[in-house]
Amino acid sequence: FEGQAWMDFYLKAKDAANFNKTAKSFAKKYIYEDARELQSLCKTIVDQFSNDKNSMSLAEDLAKRATEVGQTSVYFLIYADVLYKNGKKEQAMDVAKKALELAKGEGSTAVRTAEMYINRLQG
Repeated sequence: FEGQAWMDFYLKAKDAANFNKTAKSFAKKYIYEDARELQSLCKTIVDQFSNDKNSMSLAEDLAKRATEVGQTSVYFLIYADVLYKNGKKEQAMDVAKKALELAKGEGSTAVRTAEMYINRLQG
């Protein structure tokens, strides 16, 4: 993918603005229906550009889309974490509670993970 090559270039150059522009286009064109890939791109943004408001807004959008495509607790926890990092603590708690509900159908490990995240938000 040409877009992937440009994202790699902008990532190495630490060029958040151009990375975001390319990543947004790439996501809509190639991975909009793939929750795992959306989550992966979101993680890259959070890891590399967490101090950039526009980057974190894009990460939030990607994480939200991942929850719409992949209805599993892990995607909701990732979304909750991005919301929290973006200063949206109440929204983060609501999303984390949704993750816990989903986790109940996924097994005890998922439930413990969601509960630990909720406890961390409350702490």
